[in-house]
Amino acid sequence: MKGARLISALAVCALTAGAGFLVWSVPESDASAIPAQVSSAAPADIRLVCSGGFEANAQSGIDVESVDADMKSRSWLVGTSGSESVTDAQGNALSSDSAILQGDADALTGVYSVPGETEDLQLAGGTLHTATAGDARGAAVNPCLSAQSDMWLVGSQASVGTSNVLVVTNPGENAVVVDLEAYGSTGLMDLGSLSQIAVAAGATVRTSLDGALESDSRIAVHVTSGGSVTAVLQETVLDGARPSGVTFVTPSQQSTSLTVAAVTVGEEATEVPTLRIVNTQPEAAKVSISVTDGSGTSPLPGGTNVPIAAQTVLDLSLSGLAAGQYTVHITSQASVTAGVELVSQEAEGEPRDIAWAAAESSVTAGAAVFGPLGALVTVTAPEGTESSVTVTPIDSDGSAGEAFHAKLDAGGHVTFEMPEGTIAVTLKATAPVYAAVVTQANVRAGKTIDWVPIFSPLREDASRAIAVSD
Repeated sequence: MKGARLISALAVCALTAGAGFLVWSVPESDASAIPAQVSSAAPADIRLVCSGGFEANAQSGIDVESVDADMKSRSWLVGTSGSESVTDAQGNALSSDSAILQGDADALTGVYSVPGETEDLQLAGGTLHTATAGDARGAAVNPCLSAQSDMWLVGSQASVGTSNVLVVTNPGENAVVVDLEAYGSTGLMDLGSLSQIAVAAGATVRTSLDGALESDSRIAVHVTSGGSVTAVLQETVLDGARPSGVTFVTPSQQSTSLTVAAVTVGEEATEVPTLRIVNTQPEAAKVSISVTDGSGTSPLPGGTNVPIAAQTVLDLSLSGLAAGQYTVHITSQASVTAGVELVSQEAEGEPRDIAWAAAESSVTAGAAVFGPLGALVTVTAPEGTESSVTVTPIDSDGSAGEAFHAKLDAGGHVTFEMPEGTIAVTLKATAPVYAAVVTQANVRAGKTIDWVPIFSPLREDASRAIAVSD
């Protein structure tokens, strides 16, 4: 045993000496950086998620059986360049000789996909609800949207006569749990068992929030999920037995700088919009508001350094603005979100309709579906950026009409009135612009109003650079 230990010790010494020899024998050299290889991930498919149309949910009001409501539902899927690559949820390719890939009296549901490498695609879809009387009188488009994991729905109220239905669609292949938070004028609300909603793969879930929300004249709903979903809030308002508007609240951005395009101020004293701002942070914040029209950008009177308590919702009237089309800008020291309620009502006591405009990011290309209602497309260039814009109307047979063109200086603003019969538009710009669509139509005893965002697939976000080291 002693001999074995001696041999082992000698072997260790020999290995150590050899190692020392090798270390000192390596010639010195300068370290050099080896650049990582960079490759792009395969572009993800662009997905347009459609969650159906308006569904009556009011528990009281006018008995529709005794009223000729002339309620209709119509839907369209519109695509231009690259539309030959669009497939439905079953993988069937859609083809058409016109810009309308699909049009029906039924609501548009399901997921429509386009390969991520498709160039110059302009795609949009939505389901239009119209009614000339009854509880659901008004016009409201539920637009097809991109799936997200974090959304703010800024709009509606929790009060007697108002029905709120949250519509969540899961386009993925796995079930997801969606978390809900509701904010009001005094802070966070307790949603109880409705703070979470399970949504099966490929399913759409409609959840009534009536009774779960504390009574409040101003609310906002925060939707988050571990997967990507779409969410809209269907709002139906009754003033006693009188219909007072229908709309879909679509997602708004959250940021320290927000823009809401296509804000309509009507001719009547009853048609003043209301700006709603949500302080999403646990600390108080101050916000400043400015508005842009054809004459430029100016501060909103009384809208500088407006305080908002932590995690609360604030409403500000836009009274004082002349009738016309505006773009509203909100800046804040802390992250906020916002929306604007638009109103169409010719006089107190007359039929009323509403729409909620959302804070959206700028786009260079996109499209919107809104149906055969009188449409105004408002486009505003950001401060410091010039842009040339082309807006092309699509009529009910899918034909493209004569395009509208404008060159916008930095901060420039233009509104295009679409020809009668236009059901959709496409937009292209040489630099990012803010844009949206407002529709108004004369119906029995009044007008309707609706606001529709421009859908843009934001293809530049679909690919990511990945560093690969040897």
